[in-house]
Amino acid sequence: DADRAIFVDEDGTYVWGDKSLSLVGKYLTKKNKGGVTVTPVTTSTCFEDVIRQNNGSVIYTKVGSPIVASVMKQTHAVFGGEENGGLIFPDFQYCRDAAMSLAKILEILTEENRPLSELISEIPSYEILKTKIVCPNEKKQRVMNLLVEEMKNQHEITSIDRTDGVKLFMKDGWVLMRPSGTEPIFRVYVEAKEKQRAEQVMRHYKNLVASLMQRV
Repeated sequence: DADRAIFVDEDGTYVWGDKSLSLVGKYLTKKNKGGVTVTPVTTSTCFEDVIRQNNGSVIYTKVGSPIVASVMKQTHAVFGGEENGGLIFPDFQYCRDAAMSLAKILEILTEENRPLSELISEIPSYEILKTKIVCPNEKKQRVMNLLVEEMKNQHEITSIDRTDGVKLFMKDGWVLMRPSGTEPIFRVYVEAKEKQRAEQVMRHYKNLVASLMQRV
C-alpha cells in the first residue's frame, strides 16, 4: 500500500509493521527526550519497550489510523502509527505517510551510520500469532462480557483492557479478542516471548471463546 512503510535491508529481508514502527518511535523519542506516542492495542510490546527506554509514554487506542491520528492531535504526540506499517508524523500531516516513513528511515541510517538489520536487531523480539473465530454479530458483545467475567478471578490474568475488544495481560504475554466491525468474526492476537507459549495461549482462548458462544 502507498500509505504503509515496507523496507528491505541489505540481505533482502523485509522489515515492516511493528519493527519499523518501533525503530522510528525509538529514534523520535530519543531526539525529543521523551514525548507521547500513540498506537492501537494490537501493536507489539516491542514498541512500548523502546519508547520507555527513552522516557516516552504510550497511549493505546482502538484500531484505525483516523482514531490514532485524532488522539495524537489531542495529546500533542510526537509520533504514532499502526502495527501494519502505517506511520504518522505530526510535524507534517496526521495521516499515514509511506514516503515520509522511507525518508525518516534513511535519516536514521545516515545518523546512526549502521545497517538497518543491526538497528532492527536491537528492538526486543516477540512471537505474535493472529487468527479469527467465526461469531454471529448478535453474540459478540455478550461473548466479550462473559469472557471478562470468566477471567476476573483467573490467577494468570494480571489485568484486563477493554479499549477495543478484550485484551488479557499475563506475566509472559497477552491475548486480544477483538470483534470485527465488518464481518461476523472475532480477530484474535496473541503475543509471547516463545512461539510454543503463543501457540498454547492461542489454542486455549480459541476453545474458550467457542465454548462461551454456546452459552449465549
